[in-house]
Amino acid sequence: MRRALLAFAFCLLTAAATAQSIPFPGPGGVSSATPTTLDPATLTGSASLSGGNLSYNANTTASVVRSSKFAATKFYVEFSVTTGASASGNFAVGVIDSSQATATPTSIVTVTAKMWLLRNDALALNNAASVGYGSNYGAGTTLIIAVDNTLGSGSGKIWIGTCSGGVSSWPASGNPATGANPMYSNLTGNIGLFINDQAAVAFAGTADFGGTAYACTPPSGFGNL
Repeated sequence: MRRALLAFAFCLLTAAATAQSIPFPGPGGVSSATPTTLDPATLTGSASLSGGNLSYNANTTASVVRSSKFAATKFYVEFSVTTGASASGNFAVGVIDSSQATATPTSIVTVTAKMWLLRNDALALNNAASVGYGSNYGAGTTLIIAVDNTLGSGSGKIWIGTCSGGVSSWPASGNPATGANPMYSNLTGNIGLFINDQAAVAFAGTADFGGTAYACTPPSGFGNL
């Protein structure tokens, strides 16, 4: 009888240990085996994707592309510009609300309230308006994007900075880890990456959603999209 009880107790402990070994979901709250990429179904104009749908290339018509995933949480993305003249004011990188209908901005006034972009002439764009932010960027620049839109609260924040030599630089003394001094603080809904060539100029770059090692360390508390 005693041996039977001991065997039963051992089975219970083994089952409990097995149950505890189930992996906990990642930063977004949902575990998924499908990596984030740029979504070819959202391409407009004559732009193309390559490199496992991570590299964007556009130069003959205005165009856009979105990421394949959106989230209402904290996430970090990098975008390395490989082609594009600094200060031309013709292309932009940022984020978009998933509920925004397909649109290809060709100027500041065509950027909607559900797009938050940083153009390469150091203008932040949202809702048909602009404000100076950061510095001009072009080929050779690695942009770093941090979004804190937990639960899509309607007061979500975005920071867009640069990474050089493994060191992150956020304009206007921004600090995603503490929530200080964002580029914008009016994000809503589920947010994803958005790339925009506004004026049919040579523009190309590669997104890193965490599938390879980031050039810079993400801010504390920020995970992959």
